[in-house]
This record gives sequence, structure tokens and C-alpha cells, in this order.
Amino acid sequence: MTIKSILLFVLGAVGFSVNAQVPKEISMEELKLLYKELYATSAIDSFGWKNKGACDPGTIPNEIYLKAERRINFFRMMNRLPQIKITNDKKEETQAAAFICWKNNALNHEPPVSWKCYSKKAADGCSHSCLGMSNFEYHKATAFIDGWIADRGNSNYFVGHRRWLLSSRATKFCFGATSSSEALYCGLDQRNDTIKNQFIAYPWSGCVPYHLIFCKWSFAIPEIHNADFNNVKVTVKGKKGNLYPVDMLKRVDGYPDGTIVWKIESLVPTSEERDNENKLKEKGFVGEELTVKVENVIVNKKTKTYEYKVKIVEVQ
Repeated sequence: MTIKSILLFVLGAVGFSVNAQVPKEISMEELKLLYKELYATSAIDSFGWKNKGACDPGTIPNEIYLKAERRINFFRMMNRLPQIKITNDKKEETQAAAFICWKNNALNHEPPVSWKCYSKKAADGCSHSCLGMSNFEYHKATAFIDGWIADRGNSNYFVGHRRWLLSSRATKFCFGATSSSEALYCGLDQRNDTIKNQFIAYPWSGCVPYHLIFCKWSFAIPEIHNADFNNVKVTVKGKKGNLYPVDMLKRVDGYPDGTIVWKIESLVPTSEERDNENKLKEKGFVGEELTVKVENVIVNKKTKTYEYKVKIVEVQ
């Protein structure tokens, strides 16, 4: 099945358009289809990076760009967001950013001129990109794109990387990588008012593979709706009516789409995030259905409540 036919199935056959107000739940049928055609086919064992030594940023195969595009679009389509393209607009800057981080074994959005192999292109790439270190030996599951969605670590409490990948205004990115680093250039040709999704959630509404549920949960309202979360209240209930305690994290503006973030320690605790583990299946959570309720959100001067279900499933 082609990507075009998949898109028509997901956005058409289920009666959804990108201008709809409420994203419909992702059904098990849709999840299996998209997981097979977009997620599973974008798996990699390495970036295939080659360089000529010294300060040459090197290159990666075209296949990696295509797989990065597919992997990002999988996560976007789970929220009924339009697909993005990986382009060459800032290809050299993005590759230079990934390279300089690898060369100096550090991530920095403002690399100092004292860094090895510093260049203006690398500095531009670092300042506009999501940056990450990848480990295919020990953390293969999150070594490619997924690490930005997970946004592990205390410093990523506001899930800035996830917000860029799931931005309601995104249309294109540029990708670069070395053997153990990756960069995603953001903010290119953003759309203005074509997205009317009522909200963007992670985990999303509907069926979600247990291994793609991470420690941090997020709920965003597209910028076009002008949301105020100052008095927001979040509750999460299991299918038996049991309450899951929610730990709200500090909110940070200045990134795409107004967003709130919380943890549910009884599901994926901070200790598992730190060790890059997911024990939801082991702990018997596959089959659980959680109802998320987000109250007291001011949208265009009106108080609104949002409710959606997250169904924890296994996909093979």
C-alpha cells in the first residue's frame, strides 16, 4: 500500500479532514496499518554515516532521509496532523550540526567558536535544530527520532523536541546524522491557519502501542486557538474508575503550540525513563483504557473541557 493510499484511508475513509474540530480516536485497524507501513518500515540499525576525516561533516544515505520522514509522519498521523517533508533546504547546516555535536561529544544549541570543527553552518544548524545523541547498541528503540518524542531527562520537562515534531504549523524539516548523533532543522515554511485540530495529545487519542508510551504525557492546543492553561486541571481514570495520580510539570512557552505536560508515576515512573525502559506489558497494563480529562482551559475567551481515551495495546 502506498503512503498516498494510507493517507486517504486514515484521513478520508474514517470521515476526517484536516479542518475537523475533534481528532477521532485511532482505531486498532488504523494503528496496525500505519505501524506496519510507516513505523516498522522506518526502523534502522545505523545511520550509515561516512566522512573523509578531519572536519568533513560527511553524508548519510538517501534512505535515511526517507525513513526519518516516515517515522515523523507516523507520530503526526496518530494525531491526524498533515504529513511533513524532509527537504534539502538546510541540509548542509543540519549535517554540520549533527557532526559538530558528535565531534565534541556534546549537545549545544549555541556551540562556542572554541569547539572542534566550528563553522557558521554548524552554528546555524545547532541554533535551529532538535539535537540528540543516539545509541544503537544499548538504546536502539529510541536511537532514531523516538528519543525526541520521548524527551527523556529532567531538562526536557516541557517536551520541546516533541512539540517541534508534532507542531500544528510544521510542513518541512531537514535531517542530519553521524554514527551516534542526529539533528532535525525546524521552523521551515510553517503554515498559518490551515490546521483546526482541537488538540494534539501524546499519547494520542485511541489505540497506542505500550512501548510508545513514555514517562511524559502532553496535551497541546494549536496556536491558532489561543489557549490559556493557567487554571488547567488534569485527571486520568482507568476503565474501572480508578484514579491515576498526575504530577504536573512546569509549563514553558516559546515553543510550538501551547502545551501542558505531566507524569503518571504509577504507569511509567521516572526511574524507568532514566534507564530507558518500558515495563507496561510486564506490569499488566496492556488492555488498560485511560480516560484523560483536561478542564478549565480558556480558548478564545471561553472555558473548555477536553476528554479523550488512551487504549494501551500491543502491536506486532
